[in-house]
Amino acid sequence: MAKGDELRKQGKYGEATLEYRRARAILDTPEIKQRQDDNEYDSLLASSKRDIEAENWKAAQGWLMTAQRIRNTAEVQRLLAQVNENLPKATPGD
Repeated sequence: MAKGDELRKQGKYGEATLEYRRARAILDTPEIKQRQDDNEYDSLLASSKRDIEAENWKAAQGWLMTAQRIRNTAEVQRLLAQVNENLPKATPGD
């Protein structure tokens, strides 16, 4: 589990996920599950921020909506508001 924590701190979310899965295969505890969820949330937030920087609003919205299902934080709500403000407005007939 410590290896997963270290990888997560480094922003290596995919590798951290593998380590947490290995840990859960050995011992499935609420603590490991929580760390796995935290890692997934961090990964989704990082992906959304990259897409916001690139002005890929729809992709960022998808990442944030998935993150919101894990944890509906003030940060997710703030970023979603920013994204929704920048999404192209639908016009009749779209």
